[in-house]
Amino acid sequence: MCLALGFVLSWLTLRSGSVLPAAVAHTIYNILVFSEFGPPFPGKATVRAALWAVLAYVLFRYWSVKEEDEPGAVVSIAETQAAT
Repeated sequence: MCLALGFVLSWLTLRSGSVLPAAVAHTIYNILVFSEFGPPFPGKATVRAALWAVLAYVLFRYWSVKEEDEPGAVVSIAETQAAT
């Protein structure tokens, strides 16, 4: 459960560039879990973990995280002055 939830919250952080959306999502998740929202049934925890895992897979697979142009690239002073 923690792994799937961690993937979803990580995706939110990477996609938005801020930890705030992940914090809000985690707060809402905690409220729903600890309030026992929804009808009780056998296997509820397993279904919840499976749904988080499916959501994590779909988010990373079909709505990828933004990539930088060249990670770790250093801009020299000459390039900066030439651009101005």
